[in-house]
Amino acid sequence: MTHIYNFNIEKFFIEHIKNKPKLILIAGKKGVNKTVFAFHLALEALKHNRKVIINSLEMNVIDIQHKLFATKKNISFEEIDKTFQLNNKYSVNEKMKMNLNYYDKGEIAFLSNENDVNVVLNDIENFIGKNPDTCLIILDSLELYSTQDKNNFLEKLKLISVEYNLSVLILSQLKQSYDGKNDLMPMNNLKFEFIDLYVFLSKTNNKINITIHKDEQ
Repeated sequence: MTHIYNFNIEKFFIEHIKNKPKLILIAGKKGVNKTVFAFHLALEALKHNRKVIINSLEMNVIDIQHKLFATKKNISFEEIDKTFQLNNKYSVNEKMKMNLNYYDKGEIAFLSNENDVNVVLNDIENFIGKNPDTCLIILDSLELYSTQDKNNFLEKLKLISVEYNLSVLILSQLKQSYDGKNDLMPMNNLKFEFIDLYVFLSKTNNKINITIHKDEQ
């Protein structure tokens, strides 16, 4: 498994999610562990007894549960099979306790692979209304949501972040041709006036590099 070395996840969580909620864009090419980075932050939220909303258009609920467990244990997603069994490393009870209890207790809300932005926004507000201790929303990934106006979607997410005093993490996959040198924020036709923090992930020799750009406005 590729690990996120020399990066203080807890410090990032406290500075950018717990103490000063933000709209955060996490971008990188395929395979740089954007989801792992986001799930580390989700686990930090749970450690601080706060609730999390996850909407993934690339994973179903069981895959998300598996990946949360893999992130927690620093093992690869491939080590976990699809029948809630682990490859002779961890007990089924340990895995069930890690994942299913969070779900059953309502500490994580899984929005079921919904890509209609109006439905997603409505579901988010409904959950937050019943769970004011929610501090983090993870959306994966921006390109897959069914809207022609991504900027309007970002604006609405920013309003939710401000109104409910929580952070929204949006994952975005960059083209393989992107080298990170010429364009700080390379998404086509995307305005960044609503983005408070831009996190760029890249990989060198199986090591994840994390670059953070803050909104200086």
